[in-house]
Amino acid sequence: MYAAILADMKSTCYIENMQHFNRYVTFIMTRKMHDEDVYTEKHHVFPRSLCNFVYVNDYSNLIRLTAREHFIAHMILWKALGGGMTNAFMRLANCGKYTDKGITLNAKQYAVLRENFATYSSKLNKGRKRPESAIIATALKNTGKHRTEELKQRMSSINKGQKHSATQDQRQSEFIKGRIWVKKGTTSKQVTKEEVNVYLADGYKLGRYLVYSAETLCKISEASTGRFVSEATKQKLIVARVGTVGMRKGTIKRRVPKDKVAELLLDGYILGWK
Repeated sequence: MYAAILADMKSTCYIENMQHFNRYVTFIMTRKMHDEDVYTEKHHVFPRSLCNFVYVNDYSNLIRLTAREHFIAHMILWKALGGGMTNAFMRLANCGKYTDKGITLNAKQYAVLRENFATYSSKLNKGRKRPESAIIATALKNTGKHRTEELKQRMSSINKGQKHSATQDQRQSEFIKGRIWVKKGTTSKQVTKEEVNVYLADGYKLGRYLVYSAETLCKISEASTGRFVSEATKQKLIVARVGTVGMRKGTIKRRVPKDKVAELLLDGYILGWK
């Protein structure tokens, strides 16, 4: 009954591993009917996300499988087709409905699945930009949330000693390059050069609003005390400071180009850091 569907699937889908696809064909074709008192789940022989709606509502594309059989079917599809089947199996592998029944992967299988999922997600999301509505929704969701000291310590211990890869540093550099800080009240954000005039018209000013508590300033001081600075870094700092002036406003301290001094004096800054 499923031979024609599997043949269509073979001719239309990109198959990464033909050996595993043949395993999937054999697996589907050898399933037996289950008694009515046996728990079963519906499985689309030709995955709905791949069949271009041809078999989405076709009952001939459905097969009843036990929970274990359903899990195995998706595991073979992941190995045979990759892509979206990796995402589907990842959700299945983390679903409590299966893990509670003891239907799980071993450590090695799960590690491979995680690596495949990370690669698939990276390709899928490359070049995507989160819409402004999603960013605002996330900000509103997290507004007012208080992190316990225990959580802060746990996050600190997890991140301690971790280093960014060269790829991550490059991505961060490319993202920041060409962006400018603007502020309005206590709000600061980085915007592209093309967006600057729009924000300035909306009442924003150039610059970044930073206010550190006394506790934070102490932590920064302690972290910097005794830190070794190489000669190369010292020379870079000297070059960076040439032609700049130290200014302050409350607890905010900045080193700015000389041609920006007059503008910042009007904004309430004063010369010097002390």
